[in-house]
Amino acid sequence: MPSRRPSSARDEAQARRRRILASVDVPSRSDAFWPDLGRRLLAERERPAAPTIDPAARLARVHPSEGRLPTRPPSTPVETLADRAEQQRPRRRWGKPLALAAAVLVVLGLVAAAVTIGLSGRTPDGSVSDAELADTMATALSASRFLRVDVRVDEVGTDGSRSRTENRLTIADDGSWSTGRTDAIEQASYAAGFGLSRHVAALAGRDGAPATVLGSGQEGLSAGGPDPSADAPGFLADLQSAGTILRSRASARAGATRRGAMRTWTARRSLGTGPDGATEAWEIEVRRSDGLPVRIERHRGGALVRRIRFSGWTPASDLPDDTFVPALPAGAQVERFGFLATDLPAVVVLGRGQAVTPAALPEGFELSSVFVRGEPAAGARSTGGGANPPDRAVQSIAYQRGPERITVTTREAGDDPKAWQDPFAAAGATSPGTTTRTLGDGRFNQARVQVSADPRGRARLWGVADGVVFTVAGDLTVAEALRVASSLR
Repeated sequence: MPSRRPSSARDEAQARRRRILASVDVPSRSDAFWPDLGRRLLAERERPAAPTIDPAARLARVHPSEGRLPTRPPSTPVETLADRAEQQRPRRRWGKPLALAAAVLVVLGLVAAAVTIGLSGRTPDGSVSDAELADTMATALSASRFLRVDVRVDEVGTDGSRSRTENRLTIADDGSWSTGRTDAIEQASYAAGFGLSRHVAALAGRDGAPATVLGSGQEGLSAGGPDPSADAPGFLADLQSAGTILRSRASARAGATRRGAMRTWTARRSLGTGPDGATEAWEIEVRRSDGLPVRIERHRGGALVRRIRFSGWTPASDLPDDTFVPALPAGAQVERFGFLATDLPAVVVLGRGQAVTPAALPEGFELSSVFVRGEPAAGARSTGGGANPPDRAVQSIAYQRGPERITVTTREAGDDPKAWQDPFAAAGATSPGTTTRTLGDGRFNQARVQVSADPRGRARLWGVADGVVFTVAGDLTVAEALRVASSLR
């Protein structure tokens, strides 16, 4: 069919315009076109570039023939577009943002838990580092002025004999202790502030004879080694050294355990604490709820050596006066060592100036007692099993944290400082594992010292400098002893 030709010039011009418009590549309108346009027009109406239409004037132009006047102004094209924009606003999808926020919270929680675990030494399996366990136990044992606890001790002798004792132990924050049998009449005690030790026991008479009360004592004791000091019962010595045993291998971990319904931590160690350095397996169990020990156990060759159970820990603020200084029966033998209890300012009576004290101690240790001795008591042996020169102007100071004690001593070196041997060892011997170190600070800066540790990890440090023999020993590790010695002033 032939194409239709325009009948006039006007039709031909319109046809030309249609062809031109048809040839223009007009992009397709997006779905957001009208909503966007509506928002832009609303913004223009808020801040118009030209006068807007007066709605009242528009109402005036409505002709009555349309039926009735509207109850509200008719919608303008701008409002219509704006309404359409609101109607076509895409629905917000919350799933992805919520999932992302939840993932971020989970990651933050894991990071916070990791940081907490890393700082505390704890892991998701409930274990703790032995260093943290030692600190937890030290805090618990030093929280009260006095602590009382019932102690059951099962022991096996080298000959295979077995024994069990029931004891009531009392410890004080100054290092004093008292222990009494609850299944027999026997009491041992140590008054740290006076340097007094007592032991009283009653023996049942035979064939109806009255019981015999026996007693012995020690007076003028020093604060601690290498000078004479009180010997604690075996179970108390194990308790006193438990913290150092744990700190000697701080990176080891104590596992999360249970004793019935009680949640505990248990640390395990192999130590050369048996006869002639025989290896013993140690277990130290601590209650998680308060950090107090509940069991210390030792085995040698798989066989039990000593099992100590602690129960009924009770704090106290006051005790009877004779708790740590019980009366001795008439005729009791008393051994005297010549140390006098005093305070720090009185140390000048020794003629060597002010007391030598550490500026840095492991956390929690505080000054407990001070003892001095100008001359050795009659018949008293010097240190090193009597191998060293006689003692002159001895200062012995104790620092206490619960049952743990650090002792710092100084004494005159005399005319021949090279004559001094290891004050902690037997005559002519040297402590096993002794090494030589150099102090890096303090009054004895650059002094060469000999340092060693007993099988439980407790340090023994000594040196001679500036005419003084000085020692640091007790319930602390070798590294701690070196820091204490370097801080002496």
